[in-house]
Amino acid sequence: MDKCKLIAFTGVASSGKTTLMNTVSNILENNGYTVKKDTNVSRDTIKEFGIHLNDILKDYDLTVEFQSRILQKFQDRHKIDNKYDFIICDRSIYCGIIYTILNTNKRLYYKVLNNIEIPNYDMLFYVEPLDFKSDGIRLKQYRENGELELYKLFVEPNCDYTIYTDSIKNRVKHVIDFIDNILLVDKLF
Repeated sequence: MDKCKLIAFTGVASSGKTTLMNTVSNILENNGYTVKKDTNVSRDTIKEFGIHLNDILKDYDLTVEFQSRILQKFQDRHKIDNKYDFIICDRSIYCGIIYTILNTNKRLYYKVLNNIEIPNYDMLFYVEPLDFKSDGIRLKQYRENGELELYKLFVEPNCDYTIYTDSIKNRVKHVIDFIDNILLVDKLF
């Protein structure tokens, strides 16, 4: 491949983004491609704060700092690196934008969002939600506070492909088929 492809999955918590990233990455690696996986931007940031997400969200200034750091990490980590054929991310910067909107007031989220640069994803997949599963970090309250509606309105229309709720096998097949088609087009031109 001439150029690294930046691929990201985006969607609400507990939609299968990380499972898709890991499975697709393994398939690509087994077919001779070099892959860098980028995962856990939010979880890494929570660890930096050293407290539970609920405690961060109770303090408005901490929330703004938390969301700003996450958005900066997406910008820093979602850059092309031609040492790899693919960089595959289990979240996109759109995930950070949605949670900034949900966690801050309008005046501040405009301030936070005003300075971000959207990475140039080669392939952006919107992943429809599965049944919610708590892992101690995910907050179900987002599903009840408009998270899904924000994704449907602002994120899904910007995605290249929607991965519908289906078996993991069929979800992975759709992603691999899409990647194969993009690679074929690249070879032709």
